[in-house]
Amino acid sequence: MANKDRQTAAQRREAARERARQLKLEQERRARRNKILTIAAIVAGVALVVGVIGYIVYQGTKSPMDEYDGPMPENVESDGSINVGTDGAAGSATDGATRVEVYADFTCHYCADFEEANGADLNELTLDGTVQYNMRPIAFLDSSGDFSGYASRAIEGLYIVADGAPELVLQANTALFSLWTDNLEEIQSTGQQPTDQQIIDTLVGIGVPEDVAGQLEDHEYQELVDAVTNQAASDGISGTPTIVIDDEEWVEDRYTPGALWERITGEARTETSTDGAESPSEESASQGAETSSEG
Repeated sequence: MANKDRQTAAQRREAARERARQLKLEQERRARRNKILTIAAIVAGVALVVGVIGYIVYQGTKSPMDEYDGPMPENVESDGSINVGTDGAAGSATDGATRVEVYADFTCHYCADFEEANGADLNELTLDGTVQYNMRPIAFLDSSGDFSGYASRAIEGLYIVADGAPELVLQANTALFSLWTDNLEEIQSTGQQPTDQQIIDTLVGIGVPEDVAGQLEDHEYQELVDAVTNQAASDGISGTPTIVIDDEEWVEDRYTPGALWERITGEARTETSTDGAESPSEESASQGAETSSEG
């Protein structure tokens, strides 16, 4: 009887050892499973972080023009600029010519000064094939908050001309500057900027068909002006006018009549007199007079 009891105790100890062994095996299996799950979670977490970082980087590298998916006018480049070649029309190009990019705001008085001093020369150099003119209108000075000020609406007007009357884009550029500068005193005294109708009338006045000019009222390109302006800022353009000649910014004497002509051609600007002989420009003549008086 006692022997039977000892066997039962031994069996119980053996059973206890077996349960302990099974528990240990289960703990080891659980530990291995948890380790695998932990590694998987880490891998998934790393993948998620990499994905988020990649998305952020991707979003950060998308430019304003990349994000713009609205309408684009005909004869306007994908970056919102307007090329003008020897035919004086938007969308044309002159191979081998000196490339002149002009970032300008139609309400910037320095831009108006540049236009007054060099606009006619720039147009002439464009038409004779010396220059590939790249217009880059931007609205840095539009303080409306939604690109509805004159600076933006004038750009829309220029885009409309490029699209529907491309041969008049040079004239439109000059006329839109004049609409602002000619009315500047009234604008400053009343705070009222030129209206859409005034822009339309101005464009019609240079020969743009009424049905083309009238498209301004739809403001189809307002968001494009927004994107183009922000793209310029993103590209490092900090003010207007910014003049870039063959990828090099030009700042010297840019408000001096004849300076752009001389910078591009290497020669002083001359004008043809009534008898057919070339005479110095007004500035050159005045400088000559000063030299003579000093002598």
